[in-house]
Amino acid sequence: MPNHVKNVVKMEGITNLPLFVEEDGKKCFDFNKIILMPESLNIESGSMTEECAMYYLTEKCTIPVGCLDAEKMKTAKGIISNLFSKQEDWLREIFNRAMTRAYKETEAKKTEMYEKGKTYIENYEKYGCTTWYDWCTKYWGTKWNAYSNEQRDEDTIEFETAWSNPEPVMLKLSEMYPEATIEHWWADEDMGSNDGYRVYRGGEIVEGDYCDTCSNEAYETYMECWGESECLYKDDEGLWQRRSCEECHGCD
Repeated sequence: MPNHVKNVVKMEGITNLPLFVEEDGKKCFDFNKIILMPESLNIESGSMTEECAMYYLTEKCTIPVGCLDAEKMKTAKGIISNLFSKQEDWLREIFNRAMTRAYKETEAKKTEMYEKGKTYIENYEKYGCTTWYDWCTKYWGTKWNAYSNEQRDEDTIEFETAWSNPEPVMLKLSEMYPEATIEHWWADEDMGSNDGYRVYRGGEIVEGDYCDTCSNEAYETYMECWGESECLYKDDEGLWQRRSCEECHGCD
């Protein structure tokens, strides 16, 4: 599971704008209303992605990797990689995996592998991404849409994202409403890290950035997003500090 990041967005009248979908009778902030994900990217993401793409590029593993033409080789290298292996070695490894998988499958499953591979390649050529995962990370700044939605008031919403704040979404929202001033606080559930505050106007960041880790500002931002915590206290100088786990039972 990812670390959850709480986001608070304040913008005059935001709850009345066409930025939401209704789920179970509740209005939920929807990134697709700001940056729409192409439907063809809503496809399985995982180890099968590379294998199916290779199966398609090599015409059902009938063309050795080294014999692919320049264009297909460029595509293969753009999609298939591994930080711990040389690229040529990893391409051959994925080819072998795809061939082994196809050998064990029925004809119907082989056809499915080929068609999925075709979709992955077409997505990559059109959007620079094979599946929803890469696209969301690139264009939304986080792998999922907003979740755990709440409305504090007419001008303020809160929601959670996975691992990081959705900076590209905030920039686009500001571009859509250039006259509006948008305030954005975010805080990781890991108290004191990955916190920040920004002000957007006219499609640009005009103020703020990430807080220094475990700083007074980071803890203030955490409480703005998640609420007060027994894990935090003010020192003699009036600055927020975090109690050690040995002396704190706030998580009990």
